[in-house]
Amino acid sequence: MKLNIRGEKSEITESMKSYAEEKIEKLEKYLENAEDVKYNILFKVRGPKQKIEITIPLSNCTLRVEEEGQDFYAAIDTS
Repeated sequence: MKLNIRGEKSEITESMKSYAEEKIEKLEKYLENAEDVKYNILFKVRGPKQKIEITIPLSNCTLRVEEEGQDFYAAIDTS
């Protein structure tokens, strides 16, 4: 797994990174060559809401999801 996680107007802590890795690992059983897949996570703060964007480019398509929540953990749980 190649995880690229970054924050816009926010710092990504080690606990946030490990939480995202834990959630993303659950997807690996559905993907071929999961160890070669690159996962891009962008975390944005938009006023009181916080938004997460997950993009997974694959050979034949791109998977993408955007979710908002009260905090990073709530947003990633609903994505």
